[in-house]
Amino acid sequence: MSLNKRRRVPGPDRKPETHYNGEVPHIDLSTLVMSFATSAIVAMGKAPDPHTGQVFQDFAIAQQNIDIIALLHEKTKGNRTREEDNLFEGVLYELRMLFVEAKKGGTK
Repeated sequence: MSLNKRRRVPGPDRKPETHYNGEVPHIDLSTLVMSFATSAIVAMGKAPDPHTGQVFQDFAIAQQNIDIIALLHEKTKGNRTREEDNLFEGVLYELRMLFVEAKKGGTK
């Protein structure tokens, strides 16, 4: 299934969906990490796609999102707060465990 079929992409006749009453939420490193983590969880089939409600598995996309979080973890070393350090460590551990479980066909 192509990426455009899984995600609702605004076209010339479709306006982007807004879930924040027109306001963009505050973006910081933690929000970015959680966004990639959520995408990984959806791609592992552990949660439904928020746009379609369908559950699917795309392990390549899940692995890519985990790798992006690991890259951010490495590249921001020395510039993170203690809370961000804890978030990275916890998210990476949980995602890696979920990934192994999903590849084996298990559920959590």
